[in-house]
Amino acid sequence: DDGKLSILFAGFLLKQRTPTPFFRALRLMFERHPDAAGVVRVRFVGRGQDSMDDLIREHELQDVVVAMPRQSFEEAWGWMCRSHVLLLIESWMEEGIFMPSKLADYLSARRPILALSPPVGTVADLLANGGGIRSDPDNPQQIAEALSEMYVRCRNGRLDELRPSAALAE
Repeated sequence: DDGKLSILFAGFLLKQRTPTPFFRALRLMFERHPDAAGVVRVRFVGRGQDSMDDLIREHELQDVVVAMPRQSFEEAWGWMCRSHVLLLIESWMEEGIFMPSKLADYLSARRPILALSPPVGTVADLLANGGGIRSDPDNPQQIAEALSEMYVRCRNGRLDELRPSAALAE
């Protein structure tokens, strides 16, 4: 990615799993780190991305975010393994009772995960001891803080410290 910090979302977007708080968080992060706008690249791969162009324009992220069509698992796997950060977007709920299949894929890819997920539940439990950063899915400020941390770690060569352990991936 030519020195860019690449973030990948691979999967299905639904009405309840909206990228809007993430897009707002990107704008907030760019206010804190203006140089990041030229360094961060985000890809959304999968079903539901065809309606993303308007949302990307609305948040003025055309130079940062790209929506790509659904791909085979093998193609998506290649993107996962080449990305610096893998983005998980869940719906807000009191307790995250689901084990997203995408989380299993992300853990297996052993890339740091930015999980927009409820503070209590399966994802929070799995990432409690490492593997990435969890933020409330509807809190742009909190997401921006996580993005800032990942950006600074990347600049300092410390992003891999957030990688899921082999035991967690297993």
